[in-house]
Amino acid sequence: MYFPGWAPFEPTAFGAHKEFNVASVRTNGVDIEVDVRGEGPLVLLVMGLGAQMCWWPDEFVERFAAEGFRVARLDNRDTGLSSRFEFQPRSVLGLVGRRLLGRPVPAPYRLHDMADDLIGILDAWNAPAAHLVGVSMGGMIAQLAAIRHPHRVKSLTGMMTTPGTLRSMISHPRGARTLFAGPASDPEASVARSERIFSAITGRGQPSDMEAIRALARRCLERSFEPDAPRKHLAAVLASGPWRQDLTQLKMPALLLHGSDDPLVLPSAGRAVAASIPGAEFELIDGMGHDLPRQLWPLIIERISCHVRRSEGTLDFTMPFAQDAACSAEGKNGEKNWNLS
Repeated sequence: MYFPGWAPFEPTAFGAHKEFNVASVRTNGVDIEVDVRGEGPLVLLVMGLGAQMCWWPDEFVERFAAEGFRVARLDNRDTGLSSRFEFQPRSVLGLVGRRLLGRPVPAPYRLHDMADDLIGILDAWNAPAAHLVGVSMGGMIAQLAAIRHPHRVKSLTGMMTTPGTLRSMISHPRGARTLFAGPASDPEASVARSERIFSAITGRGQPSDMEAIRALARRCLERSFEPDAPRKHLAAVLASGPWRQDLTQLKMPALLLHGSDDPLVLPSAGRAVAASIPGAEFELIDGMGHDLPRQLWPLIIERISCHVRRSEGTLDFTMPFAQDAACSAEGKNGEKNWNLS
């Protein structure tokens, strides 16, 4: 169950300012804030549960754009400087309980609406199609955009994501506990909350730098403070239902990247997405958790860049990155494993 009659309102940001190269796009009755870098084939980066665009770090985006792409990241509904909805979500336990019991989950919108927001951005820019890259819930949104608008999606990359089935949403206890963390009472408490969550979901073999996480959390809080965003997004996820069967109809190239030590979305969920999309590749990164640790940026950017170039038909094997194993190696049974130890 969702209630499209709920109206958005303009965000009141904590210390809000626009340091980013941003533009606001009006689509589907909401305003979506978008940051754009670089020139070349268009790639949309879609972040996960309750996260603003700044959780794609500036340097990550700049490095990605330097590969020859026009890279756009966005604030999903109810995050950052995009429109917010006046909706008080139920407790996490109440939301999960209703989904488990097969009862309607109240939400002001579904992931399907958030997927349509991506296409609205393309419409506003007169862009016929784009490559979609989504993390966690962002990967779910990207999948649904590909299902609902297949001719507008050149390629699909999902990281640490799921096909929306209940089975695929089963987490390790240390990851599941983070979903039940209550909203932060103030911005400083939000920084501490982010550190606790990332300490739980980072990979033990490829951990994130907690000092960098705290700095990024503060950076995001300079833009906006929306403590209820994670629960609102969780309601949208649980109200959307599974779409695994629909994935079997996709024809665009698809890449699924997953950490071997992801406690929140287990690798089996990413494998389920890949197994459902004809010809999809699944790649497991040893030691990575449910995050984007800086030391893995080169591999992640390289893998997505190769995937996008292959999809564009422009992979040039005279280029240094194309000669690397990340572009040329073939996996066993359609799966590659990256052990960086």
